[in-house]
Amino acid sequence: MSKNIFILAVFVAFFSINSNAGDYRAYYHYMMGDKYYFEEDFESAITEYVKATVYDDSSQIRLKIAHCYLRAENPDAAISNIKKSIELDQE
Repeated sequence: MSKNIFILAVFVAFFSINSNAGDYRAYYHYMMGDKYYFEEDFESAITEYVKATVYDDSSQIRLKIAHCYLRAENPDAAISNIKKSIELDQE
């Protein structure tokens, strides 16, 4: 089993057991997004981060999406996600 898959399995197991940790599906998709991000597969990372927003639409996830769009050379989509992030958390 690869190291990335093992770490992902540990996070999923922890968050599925700990009911106070939030929706584990958001963490799963967020971690998969990070996996793709570090592999520089930005389209797949964006897809996973967007799936995470279905369960937890936080400003931090929106910033990750914006960063992926910047790396994928799509500044208009990045700006849109930054604006959404500011709407969600103005601090």
